[in-house]
Amino acid sequence: MDVADLELTARRRRRRAAVKARVLLAALALSAGAAGAHPLAPSLLELVEQAGGHVLARFAVPRASFGTATVTPHLPERCAPLGAPSVRAEETRFVTEQSLDCGAAGLAGAAIGTSGLDTTHTDLLLRIALASGATHQVLLNAERPTFTVPERAQPGRVLVEYGWLGAEHLATGFDHLLFLAGLALLVRGARRLIATLTAFTVGHSITLALVALGVASPPTALVEIGIAASLVLLAIELALGDDRTPSLLRRRPGLASGAFGLVHGMGFAGALREIGLPADAVPLALFAFNLGLELTQIAFVGVPILLWRAFARLRGRAGLRPLPVPRAFPTLTPYAIGGFGAFLVIERVAGLFAP
Repeated sequence: MDVADLELTARRRRRRAAVKARVLLAALALSAGAAGAHPLAPSLLELVEQAGGHVLARFAVPRASFGTATVTPHLPERCAPLGAPSVRAEETRFVTEQSLDCGAAGLAGAAIGTSGLDTTHTDLLLRIALASGATHQVLLNAERPTFTVPERAQPGRVLVEYGWLGAEHLATGFDHLLFLAGLALLVRGARRLIATLTAFTVGHSITLALVALGVASPPTALVEIGIAASLVLLAIELALGDDRTPSLLRRRPGLASGAFGLVHGMGFAGALREIGLPADAVPLALFAFNLGLELTQIAFVGVPILLWRAFARLRGRAGLRPLPVPRAFPTLTPYAIGGFGAFLVIERVAGLFAP
């Protein structure tokens, strides 16, 4: 190939590269225009109902659409503004807040809507937190621009929401989980373990209902100290107890776990009291919350045991000997539980005297 052919080939390559560049720039321009016409980020309308029908309204729009978007929330006519709204800029959006007085009825039965979703091709995320403790989260769009707040709590929603809250509270309560683990280590035999856990359930169900309904109101700080102290007592029994001369905790684990359950139930009730109970579905909410606790408790204790037994059976079928429990496990576990419990006791007692 001579010099002329090389130059011709080079010119052709440059022309192809220039065409590709123009096509790419055109595609980028089109995509930028489309992004400007169809913002992906939805707006947010959050309504938090307080006692007496007062509502805090919070409306957030993305920075890109602020000042140009025509999305407008529509609140009930009975909701009168209290003072002037405030506007502040956040990292990715502008937020407008307004206090409202929606009267004695509050938001129950009210229609919350918006306009402009069909022209902006966006959505509006609506979050409502009622004073009764019920919550609603709905995505409004051009096809569904209005949501009517139910006047009564929906049983299915109450069952799911409060059941999930109960499960979440136990799953994130490390002190409760450690106590259950200690009971599983203390009690020998599946039947005795089931009876012990049932007694714990009965105990915390009683105080959970009494405190949540306002029949009893124990000091939260003392309850938290009692829960931590139960870990220390259980750890001492695990470390020093002897099956040949069993203590009351080993002879009657159900009685002891039931008594400790009374204390732990007060802690569960404290969390439920902060969340709130729907006024027209109190029994169902209590049942659902307790059901969530129990299902999580069963899963935490039962699933590892079942998995261990299934693994042992598989090893047996394969002709392998069962895996021995590490010698350090029964020795170190009580100290781990007791050490954590003692730390919580000191921390919570010190909190009583903190300024």
